[in-house]
Amino acid sequence: MELRESIINLRREFHRCAEAGWLEFETTIKIMDYLKKLGYNLQYGKEIHGNPMGMADEEILTNHRIECSEAIKNKSYNVDEILQGYTGVVATIDTGVPGPTMAFRFDIDGLKVEEAKENHRPFKEGFSSKNPGICHCCGHDAHIAMGLQLANTIVEMKEKLTGKIKLIFQPAEEEVRGAKSMVEARVLKDVDYLFSGHIGFINKNNAIAVKVKNLLATNKVEVEFLGKSAHAGLCPEEGRNALLAGASCILNLHSQVQFAKGVGRLNVGTLHGGTGKNVIADKAVLQLETRGDTNEINDRIMDMVCRVVKGAAISYNVEYNIRVVGSARAYNSPDNEFSKIVIKNLRSLPIEIIEEFSFGASEDITYMLEEVEKQGGKGMYFIIPSSIVAPHHNPHFDFNEESLIIGHDAYVCMIKTFLQKSMI
Repeated sequence: MELRESIINLRREFHRCAEAGWLEFETTIKIMDYLKKLGYNLQYGKEIHGNPMGMADEEILTNHRIECSEAIKNKSYNVDEILQGYTGVVATIDTGVPGPTMAFRFDIDGLKVEEAKENHRPFKEGFSSKNPGICHCCGHDAHIAMGLQLANTIVEMKEKLTGKIKLIFQPAEEEVRGAKSMVEARVLKDVDYLFSGHIGFINKNNAIAVKVKNLLATNKVEVEFLGKSAHAGLCPEEGRNALLAGASCILNLHSQVQFAKGVGRLNVGTLHGGTGKNVIADKAVLQLETRGDTNEINDRIMDMVCRVVKGAAISYNVEYNIRVVGSARAYNSPDNEFSKIVIKNLRSLPIEIIEEFSFGASEDITYMLEEVEKQGGKGMYFIIPSSIVAPHHNPHFDFNEESLIIGHDAYVCMIKTFLQKSMI
């Protein structure tokens, strides 16, 4: 099977089984089955995780185990820890020749979005998501396909290479939950080069963007206020209103964020509380996010969140809990000799090179890039442009599948640049 057909088939196979973060049971096991056949050494389960953030509760995990039971049964390896939510896999191949260690990261989770049907190509061509309310509308199915096709290509060219290659299939990128857990488990130990990328964002084809900048630091936060219920008409003074604490907190939070020397963002996205019109609300939960174009700004906003939450709790005499359920670091690809080498070698491909791109959002690959650079290595995050029919995270999202080949070829180019045996 030629590369184009193979990589498109892989994309469509994984598009069908879209799963949300920490629930990528079938996705992880399919990836493992593919890599096992190629002879990769696999690490998975708790071994590749530290302290996962925002993991699903036991009821959700159990229900999804039942939903995908047919797809995951009769495996020759133990999948128990995967089915507990410790999803993802790290695959390693050793050339047997001393040299650098290069890693590639591919995120694998879908989104909690109901996929479009009418006039949507995956539906019309029979590869739309089989899981109600979950779909790949951010392109992570593309990333999986690039990673598995790359795994195959690496095996084919192994005799020409030096060093080791790690393929990191990361769960729970959405809501920035998975990367930090894998960094804590030291999956990037001894990595000299790290590459990753994202399909889309730039609505054109046959191109790649290098030196991605302005990846924002972020925290995803859940705040819980706990009060005391009472009859709203008979004895309201006996209650402690958690919903009012939440409402006051939100108004105060949104009056605070001002930064003249950088980008700062705060958004409260949900507020849930109360049980009835005539009951003083004893519980309120709000979900919010902070962002900053530097880690310092994001940390300052988070400190402010903690102060405002505490103040609202004191004002309404309620208890509170603050839980960070996702986070990412700020990152700007450096302008250095490494980036010049990357750009120079990518020019060997028959594609347009976009030398710089401002991301303007958050991605938890930044934890991995930061970790590799901290230990003396180098990293690069690409954007793989593609003509898309709707924005990311939209039910109608789809991309030009020819872009899969561009991503694959760019990664192969990096392997040839830094790991290929000398011809001397």
